[in-house]
Amino acid sequence: MQKIVIHAGFHKTATTTVQRFLGANRDALRPMAKVVLAFQLRHATAAAHVMSNAPSAAHLADFRSAFEDVLRVMPRDRNIILSSEDLIGRVPGRVPGDAYPQAEHLAKAMMMSISRVFSDECEATLILSRRAPEDWIESVWWQNLRSTRMTLSHAAFRESMGSGDPQQGVVDRMQAHLGAARVQDYDIERTASIPGGAAWPLLHMIDIPDAIIRDLTPVSPQNRRTVQGLEDVFLALNRSDLSKAGVMNAKTLILRSARRQAPE
Repeated sequence: MQKIVIHAGFHKTATTTVQRFLGANRDALRPMAKVVLAFQLRHATAAAHVMSNAPSAAHLADFRSAFEDVLRVMPRDRNIILSSEDLIGRVPGRVPGDAYPQAEHLAKAMMMSISRVFSDECEATLILSRRAPEDWIESVWWQNLRSTRMTLSHAAFRESMGSGDPQQGVVDRMQAHLGAARVQDYDIERTASIPGGAAWPLLHMIDIPDAIIRDLTPVSPQNRRTVQGLEDVFLALNRSDLSKAGVMNAKTLILRSARRQAPE
């Protein structure tokens, strides 16, 4: 039976590295799997963002339609991996309230679309990469601090995410909608030393042999934070009266200078 794996997040859990690895090895994987990356899912993820910002039946239908457009051109003779961390919504902090507030509805829509397009002639699983909760929250906060005008301190942002592990909360909600067998997750720290790294669980789920995975081209980690100690500076900029352009230009100059001075 054909297998479809949807790697749908979470943000800041090596998703860019996974996608770079899959892209670098697309030709080697082609006989066994069709690889679909974030840029190929851009219309679906744009619709997922709209659904996250303004949930409605119409916006969910738009997402389902965009996702089905991707599915209709997929092969039927190979397994499929789709990877984009935006398929279950925007990075936490961009939408008030819970992390990924529409995740379970977007996930259910994807599974329904797969059943509709493939007529239940495949096995579909949604998989989420995750990391240690406090490390993840700090990384998401920094991402918002750097790329938006987030004005919450780290402590306030942590409080806004609720108690416990927000990642687990999202997994629980999605499993409640779809069943534990159809929604799986893994800790990226446990994949650091194995061939394929954080991509290994995805490849394993579509039965790529370890011998083949070991021969795939490795890639260096992507989007790693290389500069520390700018949190208070960026928070002050975000809270300032500077224009949006002025704040972003200042951040760019500060980051550029800090990276030049950072030790190799």
